[in-house]
Amino acid sequence: MNLLKTGSILRRLLIIIPVVVGLILVSLFMPAQRLSIEGIGMLSLETTVTLSVGYEVASANPGWVSPTGFVDGGGVWTNEPLAYDEDTLTFAYVICPNGWSDYLELTIAEITCDKVQLWMGRVNTQVTDVEVDVYYSSAWDNIYTGPIVVGSFQEFAIGSEQSVTAMRIRFFASKASRQADIYEADFNEVSLVPDITNTPTSKAFGTVSESTDYWSTVTNPPTWPLDDAECFFTVTNSSGAAVDIAIRAINFGGGV
Repeated sequence: MNLLKTGSILRRLLIIIPVVVGLILVSLFMPAQRLSIEGIGMLSLETTVTLSVGYEVASANPGWVSPTGFVDGGGVWTNEPLAYDEDTLTFAYVICPNGWSDYLELTIAEITCDKVQLWMGRVNTQVTDVEVDVYYSSAWDNIYTGPIVVGSFQEFAIGSEQSVTAMRIRFFASKASRQADIYEADFNEVSLVPDITNTPTSKAFGTVSESTDYWSTVTNPPTWPLDDAECFFTVTNSSGAAVDIAIRAINFGGGV
């Protein structure tokens, strides 16, 4: 009988109460694709609480990505979008003079890239060489000039990881009116290690009461939308890449 009474008292003391965690200023150098905030925990009556903030990051899978546009400055290329349609049976082509053709520039939104690849072809063996440049740091960098590989991908290393926005290609023929083809072109996107920080890392609310909302920086519900003065936590993405961030209220602590 005494055990039953003791259990009843404990059940009355343990009360789940809401703690409102809404005042978080997210300051991201690159835009996040998703931001979610969750509150998790069971608090007992008259408990002192510390609120901790953590995060989870999900980056896009790196690897070969196709260009998204082109520039044919000389207007001499044909079927330019077929150079990046992810089909090695279709191609863009140029008719070379006796010498170097005009460039075909293939563009993409800025990515961190360490190499590119081309699947090339030719109608005549007099098309012998290819020149490949990539664009970063406001300038073109020649990463390859030499013989072409026909019928399979040929990779061209940049030599370092760079923020690349384009590549350009031209062909050399030893005789005029010779056709050179680009069946497929890709950039290799490099995965970045996320660099996420949150300041401060916790919030002590003090002694709390049941059925009461608690705000980080104000005593009353704030005005909406929030302004910076009403925010408490700052989460910063310094990794230079878009990430998904999940913020949770964790590590509730304190006692009766």
